Amino acid sequence: MAKSVSFMLNDAEDVLHLIRAKLYPNRLPKGEGTYIARISNERVLSVREICDILKTRGGFSGDQALLLDHVQRFFNEAAYQLCNGFAVDMGLFKLSPSIGGIFLSPRDKRDREKHPLEFHLHAGSKLKELAKIVDVVIDGVANTRGYIHQFIDVDTGSVNSTLSGGGSFIITGSKIKVAGDDPMCGVYLEPEGDPDARVKVQTRFAVNSPSKIIGTVPMLAASQSYRLLIITQFLGSGNTFLQKPKTLSSEFVLKAG
Repeated sequence: MAKSVSFMLNDAEDVLHLIRAKLYPNRLPKGEGTYIARISNERVLSVREICDILKTRGGFSGDQALLLDHVQRFFNEAAYQLCNGFAVDMGLFKLSPSIGGIFLSPRDKRDREKHPLEFHLHAGSKLKELAKIVDVVIDGVANTRGYIHQFIDVDTGSVNSTLSGGGSFIITGSKIKVAGDDPMCGVYLEPEGDPDARVKVQTRFAVNSPSKIIGTVPMLAASQSYRLLIITQFLGSGNTFLQKPKTLSSEFVLKAG
């Protein structure tokens, strides 16, 4: 987990922040034999959590509820203006709308599927300067048996953060397909500090592939934190399976809404 060190945005001190990462095989064309680094992101912080940390680490002494309300109102207004075609400069970064795809002629009408509206983030000069005081430690090569990259809560759009009971989820990674005849094979949500209370997600998935699993989140106790586990005998390709199941565990923790 990244080490937290205090700094001033307008007058960055010569301090060191630490980010940890692991190496994964490069699957891009002509990338054989090379590796790419992925940050070991334990979790995604919400706006509410940042506001709470601002009090405990940043010394904010005002009303927490009022602070959260003002920040959320600001982001709502920024989103409204983005949808009106404006770019929004947040200081650390700039957000701007753009239209993707290709128009075949000047008379070609916009198609929502072919010409999607997209929003892009561009790092500002302050954020680029802060990157210079961050040290990155590579913790070796990741487990090549497979890994969990992201858990997307479809209802909220959050990544590696929340669980919406009864909603859909998308898990991405490598060699994560649930396969094999061992009854333990499946997707699980394990409460932090209580492995005996592990919850098994239904075994019938909308998508169950080596790199993506799509399914439904079970109903869970609100505010409980869970570690995502995948138990499978999938080896990586074909119909050859491991004799004993392997367990893939997420580096991040999910919180039930």
